[in-house]
Order: sequence, then C-alpha cells, then structure tokens
Amino acid sequence: MKTSDNILVALDFSESPEDVLARVLALHPKADIRIILLHVVPDIPHTSYFIESSHPWIDVHRISLETAETAMERYMNVLSAALPDAIITPVVREGVASDRIVQIANRHNVDYIIMGDHCRSGLTHMFHANVAEHVIRNARRNVLSFYVPS
Repeated sequence: MKTSDNILVALDFSESPEDVLARVLALHPKADIRIILLHVVPDIPHTSYFIESSHPWIDVHRISLETAETAMERYMNVLSAALPDAIITPVVREGVASDRIVQIANRHNVDYIIMGDHCRSGLTHMFHANVAEHVIRNARRNVLSFYVPS
C-alpha cells in the first residue's frame, strides 16, 4: 500500500509561496508527502556566426540561475515551515520548461504536477508558449493548474 504521494510543483516565480502552499495542502493535506520544487531557466540562444554575440546572454543566464536559487529558498522556507514532515527537494534545471517538467515528472514518477497558468488568449497566447497546456497534454499525470494573473 502506498503511504505517500510524490508531487512536482513547477514554478515560474510569478506565484507566491503562500499560493503554492495552499494548492499543495488542498491536494494533499497529510504530512507524508514528497515534493519536488522545479524551476526551469531557458537555455542560452546559440548563434553560429559570432561567438562574441552570445556573451551578454551568458551573463543573463548566470544571473537567472543565481536568482532562481535565491527565489527557491523562499519557497522552501514557506513549505518546510508548514509541512515539517514532508520531504522537499528544490530543483533548478535549464532547457525548455514544458519539456523539462514532463521529463522530471516521468523520471521521479510523480503522482501530481501542480503549476500556475497565465491563461493568455488572442495574440499573447499565439506569441507566448503555454507551458501548462503542453504539460497537460503530454505529462500522462494528473495536473492541477491554477490561474496566475500576468
């Protein structure tokens, strides 16, 4: 008999740690829980013609990784305080967010994915990849998405 659930919480840091905690507790109010907090930093754009042109992107990428690590600490503190018996693992990866979320969910055999959705429509939906939509279609797992105002 399974005694705990594995939950992947995909973060883009637009949602507050308290909102994430509320979603986790609504889905799984028991203490026997394993949570993976995941944030994906986009890859550096690669240019084949001038290597010098990628230098500003390298700095932006480094700062994005450092910022993600710092932000992840805030989420860890809130969730750890409210769920002291839970096993919480912070994960920062690079790549395409929707693909990485599905890969990590499969690799860790999670039961649920919790993630925010900005619910864009019209032209903004056309020009911004909808990560939640891609994950819902491809994860083969239960996905709880909740509205996050842009």
